[in-house]
Amino acid sequence: MCVRFTQLKLRAYIGSAALASLLFIACVSAYGQSNLSQMHVTVLLSSNDVSYRSVTEQIINTSPSQIEIEVFKLYPNERSSIQSDLVVTLGSKAFEAALLDYPDTPILASFIPRRSYERLTAKFNRNDHQVSALFIDQPMSRQVHLARLLVPGATVISTLFGQSSFKEKPFFEEAAAQYQFTSRSSVLASTDNPINIINPLISNSDIFLAIPDQGAFNRASAKWSLYLALRHKKPLIGFSETYVKAGALAAVYSTTVQVGTETGELISDFQVSRQLNSPRYPKYFDVKINASTAKQLKLYPPSSDRLRSTLQGNS
Repeated sequence: MCVRFTQLKLRAYIGSAALASLLFIACVSAYGQSNLSQMHVTVLLSSNDVSYRSVTEQIINTSPSQIEIEVFKLYPNERSSIQSDLVVTLGSKAFEAALLDYPDTPILASFIPRRSYERLTAKFNRNDHQVSALFIDQPMSRQVHLARLLVPGATVISTLFGQSSFKEKPFFEEAAAQYQFTSRSSVLASTDNPINIINPLISNSDIFLAIPDQGAFNRASAKWSLYLALRHKKPLIGFSETYVKAGALAAVYSTTVQVGTETGELISDFQVSRQLNSPRYPKYFDVKINASTAKQLKLYPPSSDRLRSTLQGNS
């Protein structure tokens, strides 16, 4: 039996040409997997943003055959009329909506920060085997390991926490110790002057790790961290490709295609076992280096491919 997608729903997100190709691929591959049970999956998007559409397209490319996928934006009137075997949410808003609307259905939250997932599962008391996640953020150990690979001779690593990220401090200190760093950190309050807090942190360390935080790392703080790091000629490890393009030395991050691919693989696992895996960080990721910044800092880092390979070996 060929896979049936809800074409009217998907066309709004992916486009008719891409949809036709996906349907063709799905129909062909279905012949080789007819022994798998049919399954209905609801994919719920937090918005119609291009990043969510990209993840969705890759989910469809990667998901197994003998499956029906419906895609909905986060509106009250857009809900599946079919009983879903699995709900896949993209983003925090979609996950919160699913926790309310699908109390008895397994939910896989994807493209979501770990802290948001933990906050929402605690809020709805859903820390059970019916809920799982693929986080968008990288494990602290992976980020600190990247710092060690980039600056082998560094001894002190520092970071800045805010109101939503200060609970990451034990993980940061543990990872720093694991990779033979002395760790230093500060907490930025809403009333603080970012420059007064960030400047001594960066000037008294060998490398600075930027951790995303809704409060601490708003646009101004991120800008000042980068400016001060370059001023003091200290390498800054960012948390996104955009940050590297702006001048950060490097970053480890997962692309929307990688998130979509791994989400599709998790759907495949669920189709076979009808059980969700434990929440986890992404296994697919990229490393990006700013060659101009490295040159200014007189650093000669390994290639991005070599760095990624090393980090994968320690994941």
